Amino acid sequence: MGMLSISMQFSPNEDSRVSTYAFHRGRHILSDMETSEEPFSALNLHIVQAHLLLELHALLCSGGWNSAYGLRMHNKSVELARRGGLMEPYPTQPGATGDLDDLWRQFIGAESHKRTLYAVHQLDVYWYHVLSLPRILSHLEIKHDLPCAEEMWLCRTSTEWAHRALVNNTNKSPRQYLATVRECLAGTSTFDASTLDSYGALAVILFLSSSVREASGWSTMTGRPCFERFEALRASLTMFEPLMESDHNGEPMSLLMQATWHMSMIELHFWSASHINGVVEGSLDAALAAATHLSISDAICSSPDVVTSLEPHINFYLQHLDRRAILYDEAPWVTIFAFKVALIAWQLVRAGFQETMAIPWISDEKGMYDWIKTVFTRRSHWCIGQLAVKSLGELLVRL
Repeated sequence: MGMLSISMQFSPNEDSRVSTYAFHRGRHILSDMETSEEPFSALNLHIVQAHLLLELHALLCSGGWNSAYGLRMHNKSVELARRGGLMEPYPTQPGATGDLDDLWRQFIGAESHKRTLYAVHQLDVYWYHVLSLPRILSHLEIKHDLPCAEEMWLCRTSTEWAHRALVNNTNKSPRQYLATVRECLAGTSTFDASTLDSYGALAVILFLSSSVREASGWSTMTGRPCFERFEALRASLTMFEPLMESDHNGEPMSLLMQATWHMSMIELHFWSASHINGVVEGSLDAALAAATHLSISDAICSSPDVVTSLEPHINFYLQHLDRRAILYDEAPWVTIFAFKVALIAWQLVRAGFQETMAIPWISDEKGMYDWIKTVFTRRSHWCIGQLAVKSLGELLVRL
């Protein structure tokens, strides 16, 4: 039911009734299982994955009052992960086997276990960024190695998997998540971001991104900016710059990794207005509306130095948005971040910095508004695109 509720978003003849039915049916099935005499175990991965899929539908595909269900499902997925030992490495299979297919299945089981936890962690971090909801899963709980190389995960046969394993020299010790984070923060010579694939890099960037948010919140509350923390985070994030400049061929995970890094760099220089104003939202509808309102009511920092620092990161999003192709594989977080960055760009145009934008034909705030509305109307097949266009109405009133 979770897979059906999500997959209907990709249908050219989407019937929202089917998607809604699948969501509520899946929700009731999980509810019935919870109240049964034999409660399910978190190690039953498809149960945790069902919570994740239905959570995504509720918050990103449906929105509104369904968001409350989605947030409860998120809390439940974290609870199940802890209860079932999902934070710990996959249990070692007893005995050895000479059967290649069996070895491949063991690899798939271990990697699915790991990637399910990383999905729970990603959602926890992204809700922190989008809704300012406090995180409920600590990075210190993750005892796993980083995800395997994507080419290993996408193998279709055991023979192809074995060949990839030999080519990639899997005798090398895999990188553990916590050790990699510590290496990055310490700025040691052993850390080389270019050796990470998109998924592994994203896992580390999400930690750094959350740290930026925590530092900005702490500084806002105390009135004492902690420059040492900001310098350490800036240096750690800068280590990923060569990876951003590599050719990623437009792969969805690579785009998500790049977008998250650029958003982190923006928030390092330009704190989120909703976050430092203490705005905690319970739905994407409210979060996008609040971001639009704050972009009007809050004066933007017009320091030329700050604008120069923001320029390459804002232009990454503007260039992405300006592509005419409708990207059905664009991660929802990319669209949400792009909307927030478009609002920052609109503020900069209002402040007279239009010459720094990657869309030189825009000369004033009305032109910027029209362009933003056009690019998000192209994405109106998603609930996110529809909400973005709706939220823009407040900007039009102020023009």
